Formats: sequence, structure tokens, C-alpha cells
Amino acid sequence: MAKQKKVSADWSDLKVNEIFIQTCLDQVVKNERVGTSFTKKGWKNIVCQFHESTGRDYDKIQLKNRYDALKKEWRVWFNLFGKVTGMGWDNERNTFDAPDEWWENKQLENPLYGKFREKGLPFANQLTTLFKDVVANGEHAWAPSSGILPNEDCGTDVGQDVNNIDLDVGEGSGEDVSIGAT
Repeated sequence: MAKQKKVSADWSDLKVNEIFIQTCLDQVVKNERVGTSFTKKGWKNIVCQFHESTGRDYDKIQLKNRYDALKKEWRVWFNLFGKVTGMGWDNERNTFDAPDEWWENKQLENPLYGKFREKGLPFANQLTTLFKDVVANGEHAWAPSSGILPNEDCGTDVGQDVNNIDLDVGEGSGEDVSIGAT
């Protein structure tokens, strides 16, 4: 029996991205994400719902890689804009209307910021809902969805029964992914 060749994932259609993001948000609402990972059931539901909505037969690895790529993009966007106040918003470009000097300084901080100068992050509000409370930004980062505060003395979660959490820890291919990658 010949093995069927895997279709390369194409994320160039914004509507497909929107469907994927909404599918992930649906699983968050259904409590199929624990901390930063979807449960096995959550990923199964995402694969099925995405296929039903788009007709695209992407496997879990392709969808997980897209999820990780969106999270990386959102993290860059949020680090740039998350605490900015007092600037105008350009609805046409979906980004801040900031002086050239501000942008140049920001690009010196992080060259990745430059991509948001002319065009903002699509679906930024939905991605903020999806990632804001679960992206770790430091050694002692904790998210409300984690459930139990870590014990600072020994670095473990007090009362957390890790044997009863059905996480799919083998997610993704381990490859470095970027926007548009499969």
C-alpha cells in the first residue's frame, strides 16, 4: 500500500487563518486547553472542525505548527504594542500612527518590530484572547488557566496531580516555524 503524500499547508488566505483561530478559541471555551497546551481531545476536535469548515485536510502537526507560529508573531506584536498609550491608530493599515523616530527606536530594540510598521497583525484581538493569559514571559510566569500557584520554595505546583492531566506533550515537529510555514 502506497503512502499518501502529505499536502503542504497554505496559510495565505486570511479567511482560513480566521477559521483556524476561531476553532482554537472554541476549544479554549470548551476547556480543552490546560495551561498552554490543548488536550488530545482538543487537538482532535481542532483537526476535525478545521477540516469541516475549510475542506482542507491538514494534520495535527501542521495545525500545531501554525498555532506556534501565530503565538510567536503575536508575542512580538504584543511586546511592541501591549503597553503603548497616547498614540493614534491607523485603521487602514491596522497599526499605530507613530512618528518615524519612534519606529526607528523600536526597530533598534527588536528588528522584528519593523514588520508591523506598515501593516498590523491580522486578528490581533482574537489572538490576544487566545494567547494573552498563557504566554510565559519570565522565569516565574504563571497563567490563571494554570489553576494552582507554583510553590516558590521548591518550584513545584502544590496540590497539582500531573498524572490526571491529559496533555498531548508530543505536539509539533520540533522544527523552527515562521508565518506561512507548514
